[in-house]
Amino acid sequence: MAVAIPIVLHLVARREPKKVVFPSIRFLTKKYENNRSKLQVRRWWLLALRIAALALLALALARPAIHQALSLTWLTIGILALVGIVLLGMATLALSRGQSRGLTYGLTATAIAFLLGSIGWGAYTSASGQRPAIDNASPAAIAIVLDNSPTAAWKTAEDDRLVRIKQIAHWMISRLPPTSRIAIVDRSNVPVTFAMDPSSAIAKVDQLRTTEVTQPISNRIDAAVRLVRTSELENRQLLIISDLAEPTWGESALDPQLSTTIAESPTVPVTFFDLGVFKESNRSLGVPTIQDTTPPAGVPVKLTTVLSLSAAQTTTPPTDSSAGEVLPTANSSADQPLQTNQQIAGTQSVTAELSLYESDPALPVVRNGKVVRPALKQVDRKNAEITVGESRELVLTIPPLATGIHHGTIELIGEDALGLDDKRYFTVEVLPPSQVLLVGDDTEQADQIAEVITSPYSVDDPNAEYQIQRIGYDDLPVVQLTNFNAALLLDPPTETLTDESLAQYVTDGGNVFVCVGPAAGLASVRSDALPTLLRPWRVPEPYTFLNVVQSAHPILAIFSEISDGVPWADFRVRQYWQVETQPSDRVLMRYAGTKHPALIQRIVQNSGDASSSGTTKTGSWVMLTTPIPDTGDFKKQWNDLFGAEAWPAFLLVRFIAESLTGRSSHNWMPTVGQPQLVKIGNATDGIATNETNTSEETDNLRLQLFPPGNSLPVPIDVDPAAQEVVIADVARGGTYWLRGGKNTGGFSANLPAALTRLKRIDVAALSDWFGPDFYAVATNQDEVELAEVATSHRVSLRSPLLLLALAVFLLELILGNRFYASPRRQSSGVSRRSATA
Repeated sequence: MAVAIPIVLHLVARREPKKVVFPSIRFLTKKYENNRSKLQVRRWWLLALRIAALALLALALARPAIHQALSLTWLTIGILALVGIVLLGMATLALSRGQSRGLTYGLTATAIAFLLGSIGWGAYTSASGQRPAIDNASPAAIAIVLDNSPTAAWKTAEDDRLVRIKQIAHWMISRLPPTSRIAIVDRSNVPVTFAMDPSSAIAKVDQLRTTEVTQPISNRIDAAVRLVRTSELENRQLLIISDLAEPTWGESALDPQLSTTIAESPTVPVTFFDLGVFKESNRSLGVPTIQDTTPPAGVPVKLTTVLSLSAAQTTTPPTDSSAGEVLPTANSSADQPLQTNQQIAGTQSVTAELSLYESDPALPVVRNGKVVRPALKQVDRKNAEITVGESRELVLTIPPLATGIHHGTIELIGEDALGLDDKRYFTVEVLPPSQVLLVGDDTEQADQIAEVITSPYSVDDPNAEYQIQRIGYDDLPVVQLTNFNAALLLDPPTETLTDESLAQYVTDGGNVFVCVGPAAGLASVRSDALPTLLRPWRVPEPYTFLNVVQSAHPILAIFSEISDGVPWADFRVRQYWQVETQPSDRVLMRYAGTKHPALIQRIVQNSGDASSSGTTKTGSWVMLTTPIPDTGDFKKQWNDLFGAEAWPAFLLVRFIAESLTGRSSHNWMPTVGQPQLVKIGNATDGIATNETNTSEETDNLRLQLFPPGNSLPVPIDVDPAAQEVVIADVARGGTYWLRGGKNTGGFSANLPAALTRLKRIDVAALSDWFGPDFYAVATNQDEVELAEVATSHRVSLRSPLLLLALAVFLLELILGNRFYASPRRQSSGVSRRSATA
């Protein structure tokens, strides 16, 4: 239809010869006959150009495509046709200028031959090979998984991983038809959904940031595949942009069910865009370890961290010419470049600085819309030489501090490609000395236990964490128990075990350790506060020993950290008390080979009466059913726990004391992503009115949590009687301040060192993730394009046809302007000829 338009215009615009009455009619007739042939040729060429322009435009709008393998053949056919058209134009020019007929006929015949040859070759190619098709550019349902895990923070002058991820995602979105369904999936826990339109998808990509709390990549891919499969569009695809870092793609993260999910019908082809190796070395600090997280005031504390320098990575050049092409399956993945780690010879000088935030009760605070935090002050500095590929321990010193919670940082001076692991955070709580009442009639036993508890300081050292008062059981009734944080009873008599004052002390929030032995007699001892003592139990040779049951309990957690294990079997127990426990009791240790409890904990909670503030008080009993230390001749029959090299028993006593006094019951340095429990005491005690808000309706207390970075504080409403609050959103490493309650100060969170490891997995391992036949690997944008059209391998002719149609249109415009001169131009030409005459 479009081609018929210029034909109609040509017929309508034809000039009819005018009848002119003139004496010299024969002269005009001769002139007319001479120009007639020229006019006809021009008209036919103008008609042909108009037809060609509209035909090319119609073809371009149809979006034709040819097979990739035949692109060179069709290009040759086009060249032959173009040569034929040029020769035909030369023949026309020769005819219009009156050249010899032989030249005109020769050029015409050659042109016809070229045109017929190109037409015949094109018909043969179309019939025998892949026929040209219409590229419909159908919309696609695609999910783009962006791996914004901590290793995406890698940034060098040539390789900014986060920027590259965004650029690749932008490029992919721009190539898709506007009606495509696009889902942007990152490593957060945000539900996987399709974006409203491409603009919304691009906006989500622009908002991408590195996240330290990541969901397993297998879960995100599984959700993306299931979402794409729900689309009604037939063209489905999954694009993953990642760096193959081992923390994300290691064997521990592999989900065997993922490949099954991908292989289900309808299948979703997976294109994995590999961001490449990390080409520079990386300095890093491990999570710090503090010698004592609750030191006494005025005592320096050692802080230990691990300094590492990872080797840069290089890529082994491909040995096959096919390397670099998108692989339809992983069976040919051997052609892909192999990644290897290579160490760079030499050492680096590294400086680490330890800094503390200044103690300011008025900070942090929001001023003029900005968070003002306490100033950092450097307190220690350590220089170290480290070789690429090795790790070494750094020991720094926290200076003596006043009572309270203190925050600080350890930071490597200078910058490298991955800054997330160059800075670590720590928190210590300096406590006043804990008041401990040590009750025992055997002075030697009491002195030995006191030395174990206060080690490495002497019992009378003012810098010791514990101030111990030693008394006998005769003096116990006159002691004010509420003045002590904990009481330790060594081999108490029956009267003490049933003492109501001790039970009331525990009910009021006190903590008591009872180490029963022969002083309790031989008969059963029943008490409402303690587990019932049934009878002394003598074990025949080869006797028994302590066996840990609750290894995660704060009292026993230290033993699980000992790599070589604890030789409890070397410290035999010959006799112990058999006890009867309640279901609420926690059995922490048993005697090996039996079900008899050895170490029991009983928690006692008291919610108070109606006249009180409603505060819940929590006390505890801890009972060991065999005596320690065993120093007397008679008591040697009970156990050897304090024998030669009795460090397990020393640690057990030490951590029982720490647990009862609250010096080890709290961790101020959680891992990023883990909820943190912050003790706030009685939240209404000693609160300034300008720091808190209360609601008249709920009478809740409002605390303020200041997260790391420049974020504004987050309000947290708690019950005024609450003694602790849970911070669930620990999303990034740094110092968290909590203000608004008594004894509040915050905590420090650190990113696990394993999440910034730069070691990469082998590309071939992706077969275990996606199956060998359902994924392709790409390392540049051209390969992603090939992966997308792998089923058709077509090359679009739309752009070349549009360009050719434009050229023909311009040529027709030029020829038409010269052929159809305007009346003004003709009249001016006649006037000039008349004037000349």
